[in-house]
Amino acid sequence: MLAELLFTRDEFRSTNLHEVEAAAESRTCEHYSSLFCKRAKVAEQSGDNVGRRVFGLFHHICFIHLEPADKTNPLAVAASFVNGLRSAAVEDFSEEQISVLKDCLDDLDDAELIARVADLIWMRQRKGNYQCAERAVAAYLESGQRLLGPDDLGFGVHRLTRALHLANSLGRASDALPKAIEVLRDIVEHSDPAEEGSLKLLLDLLFEFSHEKPLEYAQIAGLHAQWREGRNAWPYARGAWETASRWYRAAGDNDGANACLVRISDCWVREAEDVLASDQNMSSSIAASHMQSAIEALRRVPETETQRQQLQKRMLALQSKSVDEFGRISGGVDLSGIIEQAIAAVSRDTLREALFELCLLANPPVVSDLRCYAENGLQEAVFYSLVSWQSVDDQGRVVARRASYLGGAPEEREAALLAEMHVQAGMQEGALGRVIDIARRHILLDHRPALEDFFEIASYTPFVRPGKELIFARGLLAGMEGDYLVALHLLVLQIEDSLRYLLERRGVVTSKLTSEGIQDVVDINDLLKMAELRSVLGDDLVFDLEGLLTDRFGGNFRNKLAHGLLYSGAFYSDNAAYIWWSILRLCCIPLIKLTETPDADAHQAADVSTATAES
Repeated sequence: MLAELLFTRDEFRSTNLHEVEAAAESRTCEHYSSLFCKRAKVAEQSGDNVGRRVFGLFHHICFIHLEPADKTNPLAVAASFVNGLRSAAVEDFSEEQISVLKDCLDDLDDAELIARVADLIWMRQRKGNYQCAERAVAAYLESGQRLLGPDDLGFGVHRLTRALHLANSLGRASDALPKAIEVLRDIVEHSDPAEEGSLKLLLDLLFEFSHEKPLEYAQIAGLHAQWREGRNAWPYARGAWETASRWYRAAGDNDGANACLVRISDCWVREAEDVLASDQNMSSSIAASHMQSAIEALRRVPETETQRQQLQKRMLALQSKSVDEFGRISGGVDLSGIIEQAIAAVSRDTLREALFELCLLANPPVVSDLRCYAENGLQEAVFYSLVSWQSVDDQGRVVARRASYLGGAPEEREAALLAEMHVQAGMQEGALGRVIDIARRHILLDHRPALEDFFEIASYTPFVRPGKELIFARGLLAGMEGDYLVALHLLVLQIEDSLRYLLERRGVVTSKLTSEGIQDVVDINDLLKMAELRSVLGDDLVFDLEGLLTDRFGGNFRNKLAHGLLYSGAFYSDNAAYIWWSILRLCCIPLIKLTETPDADAHQAADVSTATAES
């Protein structure tokens, strides 16, 4: 238990903490944590109660995750589990432990540990600990500089970012911020643009707090971008050119800024050419996507219409070739090419852009196509069509029956056809779910989503009723992190009310009066049958939701969830990924349409009816 890990300053001095620091592969809390944990276990096994308590407490301190971009909660919980357990949070440390840590702070000599302990003291107990905050700033700066270099995985930038944000929070009464900015300036100005991999991030951090010397820093960013280009590191080169453009704008040099944007477009074109030269699967499709991005980059630059037209011709030629690539995979189940295309689509500079691209990877199965597939299949499989068919759950219980397609009455034939359409849709949804899940994982390699990212989406989308933003935000974030068990428990049952909210906004009555005078709301089964909802969402999306949520021949996920019929494995399937994506898509599509129509009235542009019907 964390609460029992108490000791005195003399006991702390009796342990050899420095020996553990020296043995670390990298002088970061991430590495210290595991070493402290091992030493605590060794101490416990040997009966060393003091060592167990000292090393145990420092293990918990170092295991906290540094989230420098989160100005409210920069020392975050590192691990949370589905059973409600989690690792230590700042608020878990007692006042007695904070007091001991203050006593021991002067006995620490490693900047990384000093920064973490001093920051923890400040975040847990600010009153009377202003000097701890200033000391944390200085230590973060020292540790960050030490960690920068070719092998840095972001640790150095994270420390420097926390130093600047913490210094800024101390206000004008402290000189911590001006000192921190000068340290950052010195790092940037003495970095080799052809060696320092984090230079772009350092320039962005500096830009956040100071716009002095803009031309000098624009030129540094440009040199760094050219170095990235020389290594064919196109995403990093584009990022560096974007940074250079920002600094040129700060200097009032619009020509320089626009030249950087042209270089961003060039990077997209050269990456497309690299893809074509590699002869990889779906190369034309991926290259066409890159050409489109190149065109979009030039849209930000005045008087580039001729260049855009030339690129558009190349893009159209590539799109024409991409049709043949789809033909090559249509006869089998190899999804590798589609997956590569999906990864290329979601490889965006910002999380918001990546999420929007994830939502645009696919559309729900088309009802007319499903009907055609089902009719052809039932007509060709004569024996299958003649007999009735039943669906059983994993306990062997019959949960649905389908009548004979060829031998039944007209209404039975239609019911059999609809059942087969839901079966076909389920197979397509599973395949799409696999692609979606892989694309989701790729986004996590480039970005670190936070609750506020999804809270913003939930706050602005017309799909979420006001007051339910946090439910959707937590569910969408859990799904983004791959925890579909939590995500779908939070989200699936909310869809019904969101559908009612959509209809209510259009003046549709979503309640009914019983013979006893009780006013019940229309449930999801009836909602999905309402013509008004189909006019809002379209036939394809409503049919998809019906199969996913309520139809016995489809996923029937909502009903199974509501009645406790799902086992944990159902939440970690391709279909679960598809359901989560469908809800994310319902939330984001209106916002995507809004960004595409900036001059339109906000409420009209964000109307989910037009957004979903067109997509």
